[in-house]
Amino acid sequence: MKKANELVFDETRKTCMEIQLCQEKKGMRKRLYTNLFIALSFVAVIYYINNADSRSSYPIHEFSEDSASSVFETCPLILYNHLDAELLPFYHPDYNPKKNCKIYKPITQLVDGHVLMSNNASKYKCKARCILPNKDRKYIAFTWVNVPSPTRLECDIVESECVKGNVVESYLHTQINEQQSLPKTINYLKEFVGGVQMEFLNKVGDNSRPNGFPLAFGKSTEGGSRDLVGLPPLIPDWNDTEKCGEYLDQFSYHLKEYKDMGYKTMIAQDYDVGMVYYPECLGFNRSEADHIWRPFDLRQKESPNFKKSLWQSCSEPHLEMMDYMEKFMNAYPGTPKIAQIWPTTLAHETLKDLYHADEHFLSFLLRNRAIIDRSFFFFMGDHGPRRDGIGNIRLGQYENLNPFLLVTIPAVYRNTSLHQQLRQKTLELMTNFDIHATLMDILKTELGEFFAQQLNLQLLEGGVMEKCQEQFYNRSSSIKQLMDRADLLYDMVVYLSPSNGLFSAFIRQNGTGLTLGSGFSRLDRYGRQGDCLIGNTLRPLCHCNGTTIP
Repeated sequence: MKKANELVFDETRKTCMEIQLCQEKKGMRKRLYTNLFIALSFVAVIYYINNADSRSSYPIHEFSEDSASSVFETCPLILYNHLDAELLPFYHPDYNPKKNCKIYKPITQLVDGHVLMSNNASKYKCKARCILPNKDRKYIAFTWVNVPSPTRLECDIVESECVKGNVVESYLHTQINEQQSLPKTINYLKEFVGGVQMEFLNKVGDNSRPNGFPLAFGKSTEGGSRDLVGLPPLIPDWNDTEKCGEYLDQFSYHLKEYKDMGYKTMIAQDYDVGMVYYPECLGFNRSEADHIWRPFDLRQKESPNFKKSLWQSCSEPHLEMMDYMEKFMNAYPGTPKIAQIWPTTLAHETLKDLYHADEHFLSFLLRNRAIIDRSFFFFMGDHGPRRDGIGNIRLGQYENLNPFLLVTIPAVYRNTSLHQQLRQKTLELMTNFDIHATLMDILKTELGEFFAQQLNLQLLEGGVMEKCQEQFYNRSSSIKQLMDRADLLYDMVVYLSPSNGLFSAFIRQNGTGLTLGSGFSRLDRYGRQGDCLIGNTLRPLCHCNGTTIP
């Protein structure tokens, strides 16, 4: 399980050291990519044991004996072999805790909100109810409804219970109720969907909470000492104790940012409470996402009635979460979505339980290839393994500090200059602050793509598109967000290609999506780019066919 090595990196002195120190965000916001359009986005926070190609371990570094030089004047980034002989005692590719499990076939089915009884349930009396989220520690159980019933259960988690004498069959169904060490997996992501592995993602805190906050909020909650390199201590952005005792609704949160842009959101995690609520924090006073898997986890842990259908069957938490996410991925046709799953229990207590999941993840990716090809997909860990004694060896300590991160981008951008830009980042230092910045960049990119589409539409409606080249979003010069009652207004200044022109306009965001809120203005000199439309008011927006001069 590759987990993060917190490196202190000084851009002025070009120094770093492999110790767990917090890193300043300044100078670390190296964007993975900036000019990409997002139709569907996923954030999958997952543990991974990397089956890497063999590389030399423990290279010897010779340092100058000159007393004027410092060991911190160099920063060798070393790719270790994750199947080094030192790590082999922790490598269990054939271990499967569910090897001889019995597949459970529920006697009820959930179809479009209705609980249906199978043929072998004819002698059972069945009932069903909704289980709704109530923050992260509780759930709300609705009144039972006898089934079959014409009543549609409008919730994501549906519990069914069927009784025949002393026999009780209980099951938890999931649906998306619409509201207006994994070598095979990693090889598939790299070879077939152009995934790029980032070798030096560095953790910025001890456990999941201080590593999760930079990812979700872009804020640190742990500081760090830099005495060893002669620098002052790092002061965290937020006092963790203070933030634990207050609701976080007012702060920018990645899922909320996407929701405000018209995305549907989903979250699932299976280890106690979620990151913002851990260990006894207030978290959010509002719902964390549109769709939350947490009630499923709470209910199945609470009741022994699910012993047969979940605990003693082939069911596992990560499979249930992936099933829920797959349903979410296929819901809301035409609406952008972002989902985050955090399957902690799969490898939190022992690495042995991870290996058999390789087939599970690969099967999920194969089934959903068409959606993955339209998505940004982040496959990552937040910190490394601590159990089974792996922390006693040097490479185990490295694993703890250096989390795994692999990113795939939509197929339309693969094998392009943008894909190459991503690949060039593979050996650069980065942290979860960079991932947060990238997620925010993706939102800006969607605005930019909409901006370009609307400019092209204006040329089309003006009857001149056949004379002009289609313009595409290049990069943002500035984007300012304004509130207009319940709507968001974006004052945008962006560069478009191939003209390399600088244009401005207002984009309005409300519950129905994005709309153009003004006309377009050209803010730079356009020279002879629009000479095919001399005398036409649309000339500044047109990059005439055959024009090569930007």
